Formats: sequence, C-alpha cells, structure tokens
Amino acid sequence: MKKLIYAIPLILSIFCFSCRDNSPIQKVVSDYRSGTISDDSLLAYVSDSVRVKETFDWASRHHYKDEIAAWFLGRAYKFGLGVDRDPLKAKAYYISACEKGNGNAMNGLAQIYMAYPGQENLDSAFYWFNKAASHGNPDAYFYLSGIEMVRDVQNGLPIDTAKFIEYLQKGVSLNSPKCCLTMAALYYSGEDNIKADKVKAFNLIRIVPKDKLDNEGNYLLGNMYELGEGTNQSFNIALSYYKKSAKQGNTDAMCKLGNFYQFGKGVEQNDSLAFLQYNKAANAGNSWGQRCVAICYKNGIGTKKDIGVAYSWYKTAAKGGDSEAIKYCETNKIDY
Repeated sequence: MKKLIYAIPLILSIFCFSCRDNSPIQKVVSDYRSGTISDDSLLAYVSDSVRVKETFDWASRHHYKDEIAAWFLGRAYKFGLGVDRDPLKAKAYYISACEKGNGNAMNGLAQIYMAYPGQENLDSAFYWFNKAASHGNPDAYFYLSGIEMVRDVQNGLPIDTAKFIEYLQKGVSLNSPKCCLTMAALYYSGEDNIKADKVKAFNLIRIVPKDKLDNEGNYLLGNMYELGEGTNQSFNIALSYYKKSAKQGNTDAMCKLGNFYQFGKGVEQNDSLAFLQYNKAANAGNSWGQRCVAICYKNGIGTKKDIGVAYSWYKTAAKGGDSEAIKYCETNKIDY
C-alpha cells in the first residue's frame, strides 16, 4: 500500500504530461503570452489557410478556460475561417473571451455591433470599444470617434469635432495606425478646426508601420512625395507608394500611375502602360480614369485613335461628375 501511495504522484505527473497540448498552435499562443510575438504575428500565423482547421480544433478544445481560444472561435465564426459565418456564435464566443478580459475580443464584438448586418447596435458597439480601449487596443479610439460622429448626425446635431479629434488624439498617443492616418489626412487638408500642416501630416503617416498603411495612406504619401509637401520631392518614391496604393485597389492611384507613365515621371515614359492604368481605373468606375481613357482614344495615346470611343468615354466620365469631362462635352455639344 505504501508503495502505491508513493507511486500516485508519479502516475499523476505522467498522466498530466501525456495530456499536455504540445501542438504548434499551443506553442505560438504561449509565445504570444510571454510577449515573444505580437498580435499581428499571432494572427498571421493562425489565419494562414493551412492552419485554419488546426487553429479551430485547438480553440474548440480550450475555449472553456482559455480567453485566446474563445477569441479565435469568435473570429472563426465572424469571418468564416473554416466554418460558415455565424454572427450569433461569433458574439457568444467573443463574450466568453471578453468575460475573461480579452481586449481583442472586445474589439471584435464591438465591430459586430457596429456593422454586421442584422446585429447593429451603436450603444453596444460604443460600450465594447470603450472596454477594448481600456484593455490596450489603440484602434478602438478610431471607432469611438466615428460612433460619436454618427450619433450626432442621427440626432440632427452638429458634429462635435472637438470630441471627434479628442478620441483620435488618444489613439495617436498610442500609435494607433487608424488614428494616425486619419489625423494625418486632417492635417493635410486642414479640416475640422485643424490648421493645415503638411509636415505634421507627413510625420504622422511615418509613425504607421509600412505593412499597416492602407490604400489611402499610401496614396497620400505618394502625393506628398510627388508634390514635395511636408517632405522632399521625389518622383521615384512617389511612384513606389502609388504602386502600393493601386495594388490595394485605389483607383485614383491607378490614374496617378497612368500619369507617371504617360509623362515619364520617375519612370521611363510608356504610353501603353499609361493607357493600361487609366483603363483599370475607368473600368472600376473612376471618372478621372474614364476621362483619361477618352483622351487616350482621342489622341491615340497607348491605343488606336478612335473618336467615337473617345466621345463615349467622355460622356461616361461626365455622367460620373468629372468637371473636365463635363466642360468638354458642353463645349463640343455632346449630350451626356
């Protein structure tokens, strides 16, 4: 009997060791908890298509006690990662993770309440974004500023720009990419009681890691380098940012690329590539690009000259509100 009693701890330790989860997902979650890897690295790893099922299986085994597992399941049902989208299940798992103090889940839950069809509730979104902000999610301040603005509009009140900017500045102080980009745009154009300051705009954008720049951020940087606003002028650098923005779907950036190729700004002059970029933007519904395509057909730039096709594109651009196309149609008595 004594030998059996002495053996019990050893048996239990062996049993516990055999039950320990040694999966790659568990390893990367442990690294995340220890601070070895960031949120972005964690999400990049578990969101890889080859690991979606493995992540879901791991989360399903651990979600009762692990807030990260519950967060993963909320994301899976929100975005359809390995399962069908289901906002109700997403909310349930997010709430479970929120109750365990997961700030990322708070942010995810708030986004469902803010914009998921059939689940919209601005008050709940505002509550959970506030909770996410208090748990260290800096981008939550960006959404809080937006909700404040929407509330004012819905209530027929003038937008409280001071409150709007206050939230953004809180996010900027924490290096929130979304808040930095929004404040940069405000400083660039001088809107909402903010005096235009190109240097401040440039410095704010430069805070944002390159992989966090969205199509608008890349486009604005391209514009600033092209015009030498807030920084030294460089067509080569401007071109690189326009390319990134265009790749992200920004049709104005496609037009800029067309312009650079057409006039040889920072790149070898190439009418064919200019027309290609204009055409991409035009077919995506960009009226500026439609006018540029019209000009190309009118003058045979990068494509065969065709006045009839040119007129058709001028009409399309005019209908889309392009002022130069409208002026051309009216001068040439083209009904649009």
